[in-house]
Amino acid sequence: MWINVDHPTKKITFHLDDCIFIPTADSKYKKVNGLLRDGGWLYYKDLQEAQSYYEDNYKKYKFGSCNSCKEN
Repeated sequence: MWINVDHPTKKITFHLDDCIFIPTADSKYKKVNGLLRDGGWLYYKDLQEAQSYYEDNYKKYKFGSCNSCKEN
């Protein structure tokens, strides 16, 4: 389970492990398995752990699930 933390839009998106949108490398402002200026992609072992992280750290952010992941 992956979380895309997006600081500019104040949004968290949950992604399944096999989602095509999960990056394999850091970008200039977003990190894989870490956070930079615009956010990052964080890995968790399951949805419960990911939701706990969201509630503990980003409760004021909007959240949702990836539309691509939902279709699979």
